[in-house]
Amino acid sequence: MSGLTAYRRILAIAFLMIGLISIFAPARFASLYGLDFASPVGAASLAAILGGGELAIGLALAAPRYVGLTETGIIRFVALLLACVAATRLLWLAVFGVWSVGILAELALELIVIGLAIWLLRGRTVPA
Repeated sequence: MSGLTAYRRILAIAFLMIGLISIFAPARFASLYGLDFASPVGAASLAAILGGGELAIGLALAAPRYVGLTETGIIRFVALLLACVAATRLLWLAVFGVWSVGILAELALELIVIGLAIWLLRGRTVPA
């Protein structure tokens, strides 16, 4: 198994786990981020948007050809997604001064995942 395949599979497991936790325990997941919702509608929305989205990413990572992507294509997509998330965290940190240890830890994790993707994809060209 190549390093790229192992990396993709580890990411798939992580996204699938986050998705399932978000779907089946939205209040617990929300509390990790300091979020709260006042109604079951809020819990359902969090479960659907975060849980469903994370689950979809995990499934695409687990079976990239099913969604029409190559292994390198899905890893590029996830790296781009996490780069956008990290940039948004940095924006809120810089412009609004919003931060916590959890936010900084997640930012560090996102940057590590992006860095690993860049390192694993080095020398691979993007098909035209």
